[in-house]
Amino acid sequence: MSTSLRPLALAAVSAVGLLFLGGCAFVPGPAAAPTSTTVPSDQRLEEAHPAPPEGRVVGVGMVLDASGDVQLCLGAIMESYLPQCHGVPLDGWTWDGVEGSNDSGETTWGDYAVYAT
Repeated sequence: MSTSLRPLALAAVSAVGLLFLGGCAFVPGPAAAPTSTTVPSDQRLEEAHPAPPEGRVVGVGMVLDASGDVQLCLGAIMESYLPQCHGVPLDGWTWDGVEGSNDSGETTWGDYAVYAT
């Protein structure tokens, strides 16, 4: 009796194994590219000039004040000592009442959420 069940058990185990491997091998195809009727498909990113946001906005990044040139760094930061970056200029920034800053010589920096208009 045990010899007649072995082929059936082997077939069942093989079927389960194939189903498992088949499920692991599924790779979905690429998604369709989004389409838009307002932006031409041949427009280059450097040619796009979106309107600035209206009202209050928030940016999270490092504020870097190098000799009075204050900017909010939203992208890559060279984490040397002293840190360096190129960011959005911050007009009217003051360090008065701000905690958590670091400084060295004429450079001050820190990580903040900056609210502006």
